[in-house]
Amino acid sequence: LNEDAKVFIRGRINVEEDKPAKIICQELVLFEQVPENLWIQVADEETFKKKELDLMELLEEYPGVCPVGIYCKLEKLRKVMNLKVNVEKSLLTRLKQQYFDENVIVQQKNIENIFKKS
Repeated sequence: LNEDAKVFIRGRINVEEDKPAKIICQELVLFEQVPENLWIQVADEETFKKKELDLMELLEEYPGVCPVGIYCKLEKLRKVMNLKVNVEKSLLTRLKQQYFDENVIVQQKNIENIFKKS
């Protein structure tokens, strides 16, 4: 851990009479490690197929743990690509240049899902 790092903690509170309360940490996740999904919207499946190889080459430059989904608007079709990326500012900038701002979405996953269920 680094000083001033943002973290999510799952644990329990220990309260004793005449003593300050304590948080007993059972699990800890760094803020940067909260998983995300990257979604790219395209007009239709045909457009996606034309751009698929170029998109794959771009995404392969940013290997990571975040799934990439494609939404084909006309067909209302969702596809999950067969690779995962590190969602960096430079990647988002490049994607937004090619697909426009409104078609590139980073979706945070629910924080509850990152902690193991007891």
